[in-house]
Amino acid sequence: MPHGKIRPVATVLAAALFLAVTAASAKTDFHSGFWKLMRDANFEFTPSEETRAWQAGSITAGGKQYEIWGYAWEESHKHARARGGTEHASHGVFVLERTSKGLAIIGAYDTDGVPFRVKGRTIKFDYAKQGGAEGVAVSKMGDEIVFDDKGPPSKVLLDGEIRSFDDAEHRTGLWHVLRTASFSGPIYDAKLARGGSISAGGRHYEIWQYFWKQDPLERGKAKQPIYKALVFERNGAALSYLGAYATDGAPFRVEGRALKFQYRKADRPQGFLADEPSNEIVFEDKGPPDKARIGWEFRDFEKAK
Repeated sequence: MPHGKIRPVATVLAAALFLAVTAASAKTDFHSGFWKLMRDANFEFTPSEETRAWQAGSITAGGKQYEIWGYAWEESHKHARARGGTEHASHGVFVLERTSKGLAIIGAYDTDGVPFRVKGRTIKFDYAKQGGAEGVAVSKMGDEIVFDDKGPPSKVLLDGEIRSFDDAEHRTGLWHVLRTASFSGPIYDAKLARGGSISAGGRHYEIWQYFWKQDPLERGKAKQPIYKALVFERNGAALSYLGAYATDGAPFRVEGRALKFQYRKADRPQGFLADEPSNEIVFEDKGPPDKARIGWEFRDFEKAK
């Protein structure tokens, strides 16, 4: 597992093996129980004596039952010194839902490693024991996660920082393909919509619309919405991410070999001299062009790394 932030999880149904595992055995057996769920869910961790997980409690909300687990990886001073660096750590709170088929991991929050407890519908953190940000009352920094009838909230305030719930949907399918390809756009809160398919030069492509808009709670960071036209290549059952064109949100559809955008002459941004917009990207036999004019602006094809 990379040092630093936690890598939360996708939904995976647990078999009877999970029901038999205890917090104590999960600490050392990295091939079964909780740890097997992590692997199956594309969650990276370091299987060592510095890594542990424990069941912290349960929550009932909206007719559903949830199990709350803590996760911690804390590099020892010995290991940090051996590689000539500072000590690193990663902590998280995982939420699992109990269903008729077993347990399903539905997501996780990145946390700070402070003690927490579960009571009623609330996960309460003990920030008061270590103090909040300098000069700011702990009560104003946020110290709890409160479930409602819909389950765990998508955003919480903990110790003055907005934390996102990394839900299962954004750990599977196309999101997993994008993560594997080191996609540069935000994953939290982003949305995908299928645009169509293109065949060119004996190859088959799938086009998807990507959209991310900053959460209202984070408006202070003043980030603009992000729109992209994503290009995947299909080879049998396998789908690989090739790259994307940055767009400005203009609707588009797929016709033959082309992405058709809906630009109007009246939409021309101030400062652009050309009166007529370009309303299409045409794929060549070798695939998506390296550069295309979209609207009034040339855009590079942002190739996957």
